Amino acid sequence: MQSLYLIISFIIYLCWGDMAVNYNLNSATVLRDLYRLLSVVAADGAIAHEFESGDPLISLREKFMHDELLHLLVSTAVMNRLHGEHKRAERTNVADADNLCGRLILDFIKKPDDIIDLSLREACNKIIHADDITHEADDYAERSGLTVLPNTLVLRGRYNRRHWRAYLWLTAYIRASVKNFEGTA
Repeated sequence: MQSLYLIISFIIYLCWGDMAVNYNLNSATVLRDLYRLLSVVAADGAIAHEFESGDPLISLREKFMHDELLHLLVSTAVMNRLHGEHKRAERTNVADADNLCGRLILDFIKKPDDIIDLSLREACNKIIHADDITHEADDYAERSGLTVLPNTLVLRGRYNRRHWRAYLWLTAYIRASVKNFEGTA
């Protein structure tokens, strides 16, 4: 059995060389997605303020904004995690890659006051594994009768029978993600 493993490993090495164990993500694509995420976050208030309810552009916003936000959030989280693991050995200061992106309560039911910092790596994990992604009503602003996207999202999920809650600061997450892909982390 071990010889079969060695043969398969050798064939993979001959066919793909280092690609079998090493790959590069297209940073430009991820950075573009981060720009799109920033645009969704930054423009939402302006759109809600500029146009009246019933305007076709508001209808367009209502139809796509939440879906676009979630799609970009999840896809950038996955790419951040892959890139973080891929570049971990090359980074001299791994702590810089874990920029603060919010706050985390590891056990919301039993220890709701036990709040810790949410690093980029952990933010990505929480985005990927969240059962629920919402906002707090107090953080939502009303403009022209429309609810405007806040800068903080609330992620909820479970891990080892504990209910966690994370407060994700969107612009901080985007900034830390850009640093992760531009090599400044």
